[in-house]
Amino acid sequence: MRRGLRKGNRQSSSLVEAWDELVPSHIAKQATIVSIRNGVLEVATDGAAVAYQLNRLVRSGLLRDLQRASKGTLKKIKIRTA
Repeated sequence: MRRGLRKGNRQSSSLVEAWDELVPSHIAKQATIVSIRNGVLEVATDGAAVAYQLNRLVRSGLLRDLQRASKGTLKKIKIRTA
C-alpha cells in the first residue's frame, strides 16, 4: 500500500497511519497510496466501484479528517483507477 512513499518521512507516515484508521478495511484493501507530493495524496483503486466509494468518503469528510490527523499540508486527494 505504501509503494510510492519514502521511509522516514514523518508527515507521510502519520498520514498513512491516519489512512489505515479512517478508511474502512474493505476499501483500503482495494486502494493503494501511490504518492504524496505538494499536498496531494494520490490513490489508485482496483476499479471504478472502489473509486466511487472512496470519493463518497472524501465528500463526507475524509480529507478533513486526514488533514487533522496528519498535521501536515494535505490539500487534496486524487483518486484514479489502476
